[in-house]
Amino acid sequence: MESLDLTYDTLFKIYFKSKECFNYLISIVSELLKIDKEYVRENLKILDSEIITENANKEKKKMTDCMISIDNIIIVFEMNRNYYKKMKENKLKYLCAIFASKTYWDEEKNLILFNINAYKSKLDKPQKFSSYVLKNKNNDIYTQTIKVYEIYLEYEKKNYKEGKKIKKLEKYLLYLLITRYEKKEINEFIKGDEVLMEAEKIRDDLIKRETIRFYYDQELDEMIEKKSIREDALEEGMEKEKKNIAKNLINLGMPIDTIIKATGLSKKEISKM
Repeated sequence: MESLDLTYDTLFKIYFKSKECFNYLISIVSELLKIDKEYVRENLKILDSEIITENANKEKKKMTDCMISIDNIIIVFEMNRNYYKKMKENKLKYLCAIFASKTYWDEEKNLILFNINAYKSKLDKPQKFSSYVLKNKNNDIYTQTIKVYEIYLEYEKKNYKEGKKIKKLEKYLLYLLITRYEKKEINEFIKGDEVLMEAEKIRDDLIKRETIRFYYDQELDEMIEKKSIREDALEEGMEKEKKNIAKNLINLGMPIDTIIKATGLSKKEISKM
């Protein structure tokens, strides 16, 4: 194995939760929560990442990419290499499962979902680092104890390439995307940063280990990736077809209620046509 692209789901999990990478994880959490690194080192715990989510009246086990706790905060890190339409919905299911879990949760705790987005997609335009709380359709806040952070690595890479200053947290996470590229570019990116130079040394060491070959199947990850892209394209095509049908029915003077039943589109979507 010549390289470890850390945006692949399996490799991200192996790397992010390994004992050797503890300092890298500590640095990210310290920057995210704006607290002292030594305090994080003493109090951070990596949790069992297996949680239960409900699906069609039967329970299924799901693996979060990395779940940690520090004091009264639980943080779930998710690496998203590809975009798919139900991604946000599925990630929020993780939060709800943890929120309902007696193993991890009590009323005094706060919960953070940190989505690390490594994709380029016309379906979800990359944007700057952001955070939000959960709201309903009326824009009412469900709870202040759950917060979601989104970082788009392609956006941060664009800023870095343009010579714009990026913060430490963004740089530490952008390193995950940079591992896709040539060694020369990686070395240029990490130069002078002790945390990233150590992280890269650990990655180099992991590349040489036979155990990585056992746990990681790049062909399988790429097959899953291509399947996700095909499904997204198919769903997008179906949405376009529904809208074309709706436009034709509007032109024929069909009632909106009939168009809704025929296409499955919402009244709001149809009113915009």
